[in-house]
Amino acid sequence: MKVTDAQQSQWDAFAATLRKQAADRDERIKTMRAKFAERKPHERPNAIARLERQQQRQAAALTRLNEQLAVQRPLYAVLTTDQKLVADAVLAPRGDRRKGFGHHGGRARA
Repeated sequence: MKVTDAQQSQWDAFAATLRKQAADRDERIKTMRAKFAERKPHERPNAIARLERQQQRQAAALTRLNEQLAVQRPLYAVLTTDQKLVADAVLAPRGDRRKGFGHHGGRARA
């Protein structure tokens, strides 16, 4: 993106937030794997526990999104028009999520 000296402080805040979120994600994965390893072979959480877990994941995702917006807004505000074109493509891609990661093949799960 060819960050200028005048943009460096906003870029540093953005990069620090992404690094923190990556470290947090690694820790969440490690914790999840440990819990999964301790689980009994056919033990599954009940419907309420699954919904509560989903609620916790979504609340955490919203917190991460708010953290990103808090550092991306000031960064985006100081970017040039050309830099904004790159940022639009790289910082928050708009691809069709159904075609990539997270797509469940259109199958409904009951």
